[in-house]
Amino acid sequence: MVSTSFWQPPLSSSNPLKPSSLLSKGSVRLFQSFLRDNHLLFSCAESCTGGLLAREMTAPAGSSEVFWGGVITYADEAKVRLLGVSAPLIEEFGAVSGQVAVAMVQGLVSMAQVPLAVSITGVAGPGGGSPDKPVGTVWFGLARITTESSAFVAVKLHLEGTRSMVQRQAARWARVLAVLWWVSGAELDSLRSLTDNTGKLVVKAFQTLLPTNSP
Repeated sequence: MVSTSFWQPPLSSSNPLKPSSLLSKGSVRLFQSFLRDNHLLFSCAESCTGGLLAREMTAPAGSSEVFWGGVITYADEAKVRLLGVSAPLIEEFGAVSGQVAVAMVQGLVSMAQVPLAVSITGVAGPGGGSPDKPVGTVWFGLARITTESSAFVAVKLHLEGTRSMVQRQAARWARVLAVLWWVSGAELDSLRSLTDNTGKLVVKAFQTLLPTNSP
């Protein structure tokens, strides 16, 4: 059984869910401690960040205990050939979309067989933006795999700053979102009122649930 839901946030939130102070600065070491404490192996598939998340994950010694590895799929062809993303899906929704973000992380966990994974696809700038996908638009695909089910969600954020700033923020948010998705037990409500440090709401999120024994 597959269920998909779409969510558009209100203009304001009276009770926003903020990232825990433990991860508010995106500390890699704290994220790795979280992975160790929960006996998790993590992986990532990156487009607009170009391997930055993987590089940050491998900076501390002992990273192999919690980090399986990453895949850089910058070009559309790389997404298709390395992660199995459908070319017609990219044609229909664009590489920077929730649909492609989910397809990326699904392909990743199929290959890596890890319980927690994230994909990143976006417009880092300074060019390449459009009215519906301006510079700073970043989609994250999150996967939470257990013996009972496989849960996937796509979350869109609008990040500001230079190209390098957008990339650094995206890598930080990938870690924060991964923690929230795991701790929440794959509940979409945990992301609905999420705010970043400037109080901006997650723009959109949608979720797909698949039993692990699904074909």
